[in-house]
Amino acid sequence: MNKLLLSLSGILITFGISAQNLPQKSNPSSNFRVEYTNHNTQKAIGDSCGYMANAYLAIDKVDAFVWWNGPYYGASAGSPSFSEAGQYFTAPQPMRIDGFQIIYYWSPEAAATSMPVVGRIYEALADSTPGALLAVDTIFVTEQTPGTTTANYATFDFDSNPVVGGNGFFLDVRTYTNDSIYFLSNDDGQMEDLSYAFYEDVDVPANSGLVNYLAYGAAYDFDHLFFPIFKTEFSNDFMVSDSICRGLNACVQVLNNTPITYDSLWNRMSSNDSLYLGWEFDGNVTGAEMKIHCEPIMSAGVVDMTMNDTIYFYNDNVGKCPLQVTKQIFVIDSVQADFTFSYTGLQVDFTNTSMNADTYLWDFGDMNTSMDTNTTHTYAANGMYTVHLKAYNQCFEDSSIQSVDLSTVGVDEFELGSILLYPNPTQNVVNIASDLKGGGIELTVVDLLGKTLFKRELNKSLEQIDLSAYGQGTYFFRLKSDNKMITRKVVVR
Repeated sequence: MNKLLLSLSGILITFGISAQNLPQKSNPSSNFRVEYTNHNTQKAIGDSCGYMANAYLAIDKVDAFVWWNGPYYGASAGSPSFSEAGQYFTAPQPMRIDGFQIIYYWSPEAAATSMPVVGRIYEALADSTPGALLAVDTIFVTEQTPGTTTANYATFDFDSNPVVGGNGFFLDVRTYTNDSIYFLSNDDGQMEDLSYAFYEDVDVPANSGLVNYLAYGAAYDFDHLFFPIFKTEFSNDFMVSDSICRGLNACVQVLNNTPITYDSLWNRMSSNDSLYLGWEFDGNVTGAEMKIHCEPIMSAGVVDMTMNDTIYFYNDNVGKCPLQVTKQIFVIDSVQADFTFSYTGLQVDFTNTSMNADTYLWDFGDMNTSMDTNTTHTYAANGMYTVHLKAYNQCFEDSSIQSVDLSTVGVDEFELGSILLYPNPTQNVVNIASDLKGGGIELTVVDLLGKTLFKRELNKSLEQIDLSAYGQGTYFFRLKSDNKMITRKVVVR
């Protein structure tokens, strides 16, 4: 490759051309194409903004340019040697390539008035080198009057319009004559997308091959400003979880978002690729210019997560082809456990009235349990039972506790009016008045959870029960005499 290195060393010529002085021809077939259609109409995935070439962006890219003499490097021992100028391009979104355009001018030493030039597009490999050949076009370029402020456009058209993406793509230009042609390239040493020389030496085949300019040092890294004409086909999408717990962060992450007009070769001065990217979480605008964004969701149920994006062109600082993609996420709400019950004898029917739960655990207070949604349980004996219901979903849980009083089942109650409890509600003291004759009454005081607080024998027609030691709450007074029993609820405030 020494021959190539010497050639490169001798052909770097700086002309100090101003981008603004380059002629812009009006003929659509030879000028840089900008044909994005209906660019203010909202797009969906799979829609397109039409074909375009990003040439004006690249012309504004740098303050000075280098005209590079290529791709022909001369003959050896009377035999022709051929080479190609190659340039790698990123394509993070799928692109349909219509062709590409070049800015060129004739070498002052050129004798021909026209020259065949071949343009190729390759699929790029993972290491950014050329892979499979996708399309070829051969054109004839005509002589342009030499000068530092005059140039011409040439366009290669690919009939197959190949789609590229993933690893990007590769463009190159080859000539087969001894006449030199200069291509517009950016400043040397920019170290942007990889540029290559394809060298074919018919005299010394070992010298043939693909050379990355960086192999000769950073000073040789100047990129060929070939301008792909591409069609943007929206594949912007984003990832979001199917469900989330209410109150926790929902996170979104953009997939295939980077706009192709951000390629560092075409538009080095552009902003980052999240510009004009925004989010709506449950209708709330949030997370602007973030490719990954997390935010808590306080709503419950089905919630819309919307990505808004545009393609951004540096030359006019305006987002075009607005794209909106909406996905839905299910926000799991908190659980509220509750139940009702009714009984016939010692058989109790429990009805589950919990909300937002899908799993349940019943504890009937007699060492028996159930995981049914609604259930029936038969107790073995009379008594006061504390029933626990735990309700779950994948995010939350809650409990409901109630006392089921089966103490009087099968036992005759006192006649109405034979026992009086007052005042109720009370602050601390409850009076128990009784008109029963000839026997005591057994009093059992139970709290709301079914715990027995104390028992006491009542032998007088008027007794006072002080609950100040137990504080405010709800209590059950169970009074029993012979085969008669009564339970009354007392509230202490």
